[in-house]
Amino acid sequence: MPKISIILTSSNQEKHICTAIESVLRQSFKDFELIIWDDGSKDDSWKLIQRYTDSRIKTFRNDWQRLPSYGINTAITKIAAGEYIAIHDANDIWEEDKLEKQIEFLNTHPEIGAVFTNALAIGEDGQPEDNTDHHFSTVSELYNRGRHEWLNYFFYYRNALRHSSVLIRKRCYSDCGMYGYGLAHLADLDMWIRLCLKYEIHILQENLVKFRIHAREINEKGRCKEARIREFTELSQLYHSYLLLVSFEDFVAVFPRAEGFRRKDGFVLEFVLAMLSLEQESLPAAKAFGVMALFKLLRDARTAEKIKALYGFDYVRLIEITGRHDIFSYEAIMTLAERDREIDSLRQELGKKQDEIAVFNNSTSWTITAPLRDGRRFLAELATKLRPLASILRRIKHGKECYQAKILVAPQMARQRTVHVIGNFITGGSSRLVVDLFERMGHLYEQEVVTQYNPTPPNYRGIAVHEFAGTGVYKAFSGYLHQYQPKLIHIHYWEDTRWYGKMIKAAREFGCEVIENINTPTYPYKDVCIRRYIYVSDYVKNKFGDRGEPNTTIYPGSNFTIFSRDDSLDIPDDCIGMVYRLDMDKLNKRSIDVFIKVVQRRPQTKVLIVGGGRFLKAYEAEVRKHRVQTAFNFVGFVPYEKLVEFYAQMSLFVAPVWKESFGQVTPFAMSMGIPVVGYNVGALREITGDASLLAEPENSDALARIIIDLLNDKARARQIGYQNRERARRLFSIEKMINSYIELYQELIGNGR
Repeated sequence: MPKISIILTSSNQEKHICTAIESVLRQSFKDFELIIWDDGSKDDSWKLIQRYTDSRIKTFRNDWQRLPSYGINTAITKIAAGEYIAIHDANDIWEEDKLEKQIEFLNTHPEIGAVFTNALAIGEDGQPEDNTDHHFSTVSELYNRGRHEWLNYFFYYRNALRHSSVLIRKRCYSDCGMYGYGLAHLADLDMWIRLCLKYEIHILQENLVKFRIHAREINEKGRCKEARIREFTELSQLYHSYLLLVSFEDFVAVFPRAEGFRRKDGFVLEFVLAMLSLEQESLPAAKAFGVMALFKLLRDARTAEKIKALYGFDYVRLIEITGRHDIFSYEAIMTLAERDREIDSLRQELGKKQDEIAVFNNSTSWTITAPLRDGRRFLAELATKLRPLASILRRIKHGKECYQAKILVAPQMARQRTVHVIGNFITGGSSRLVVDLFERMGHLYEQEVVTQYNPTPPNYRGIAVHEFAGTGVYKAFSGYLHQYQPKLIHIHYWEDTRWYGKMIKAAREFGCEVIENINTPTYPYKDVCIRRYIYVSDYVKNKFGDRGEPNTTIYPGSNFTIFSRDDSLDIPDDCIGMVYRLDMDKLNKRSIDVFIKVVQRRPQTKVLIVGGGRFLKAYEAEVRKHRVQTAFNFVGFVPYEKLVEFYAQMSLFVAPVWKESFGQVTPFAMSMGIPVVGYNVGALREITGDASLLAEPENSDALARIIIDLLNDKARARQIGYQNRERARRLFSIEKMINSYIELYQELIGNGR
């Protein structure tokens, strides 16, 4: 099998095709195959191609012209046998040592997905073209950029990478997808964006490719109007899709230049307005995307009303205003797009069903049984109306889903007052943190909670909770502070800057000490009144924090007296699982793939999926599609105190996440002596301390191999479990967390007296 598969595409290039082929055959690196794909040429180029008799050459041809991506995609998926793929163009010429230098680099840098080279522009006559403005002429100033910087460059400027200079690992196409058939002009740019979402790339600082500029390309104004419109349309589509494709972490990292974007904590509407306000002529892609994303926001009626209330519908006014914000984040846009796709699919299914129903409704049996159906419908509607009341009565009677918070040590006679400010006080890590601080520090500090939403019946009792929502929240919170007189306000920040902004403004004017927890991968809400920013992990602190700010990391603490396992009991065999809310905050639709692949390769393995959410039905459908449902147990949401029963059944805990700031479900597993495997994203490596058990993001094949190897090596799994338990209890215990907060509170407001 050849090491490299070279794919050379050509269409009506009889003048240059032989030069391109011979530049391949002269390569100093000889272990390759050359796949030549002629795209419906009408000149003599196909005859010229057929003259070559080198055994490494394979030739293919379309009878009619199609887009180049068709030939490239077909060659990669059905013909190419090499470990690496190189793309060539009939206009271009390779230097003799191009492949040799690229293969040497990739062999010594396994973390790099693709390596490009500098390219020299030449004219029709083969002589260097004096055209410094051409965007492929040099990338020397870009060679040492990271993938986020490349994504940034692609978005704000243009594609600076010559397609025929690439040498890319073949598996990158499996991980990132093939070239888009709908993009006539920008298929390579689309590919590089998806590549940089998952891999680092590198540029060799040598002109190892010559690319030919035709006379019509030198003067951009000479291009026909229709071609410019098509390219602009493709840019709009590409960057509109980009918003739905990129992870939120990448999204924030890619757009640092948008005015107020980081300061406003990543709200998409703010970014759209910034894009529309850009005036540089060199940013057509940003302009196009700004328009498309704005229309995307305006499609939703509720969003449109909020935009109307804030800005009106005057687009000039929209462009001018970039200092305001809205509550719709990137996740909301993804949700809307996913909903649109589901609606389109359901409409197609509905059309088919309506035809079947029309036939059935006309039948005699359907007419005769109508009275019975009416009675059944009445009873069903009555039961639906009574169900919420019955649920409330059950919860009040049995106390289900309502945790009774209790101060664990007798309170001191006099205590300093503190108040927790949190967006909602329902289930979740931040709410649990508040309860832990109340129970274990309540003897030192009197604590109350202010929130925007507290459910009825509440999820927690025994702690004073004040709900401030609506238009008068600032005034209400200010009045509360003057009445309660806290010495410290503890902000538990999420991404709703409108509500938190009013709370922090009131706190600043009140004048007490203020600290802010950042428990998700987002930028903090900055304000001069905040004395300390507390990050949930070093990963979040280093990525979203500012070195000049007073910050610290305090890991969330877990009650390991609950999450423990008897050492005399063996770890169960052949059961892998995960415990997550099955939603987009950490998972995606592909998170289920690794479990399916493990069962397909190791049929005796059982899978335990604990949690519910929007992806539950999609996961169940995917499992049925692959006919492995007998191995899976979807148990839905489980009360906190019941989780340990399901952890006890697991041989391995799997974390197939795309984002992770600090998930306590992982230390829970570690404390029980369970090995943890997953994708190397976010803080997961920081939590586990073992990168060898983490696969590259979304590489489900690699993660499946790690899982199977551990299931087959019980002694190694047991040793990892012991190490996990020791690490969890040393770093992530609730006692360590509480001690850290006591030290912080004492530093700011004293010991509580």
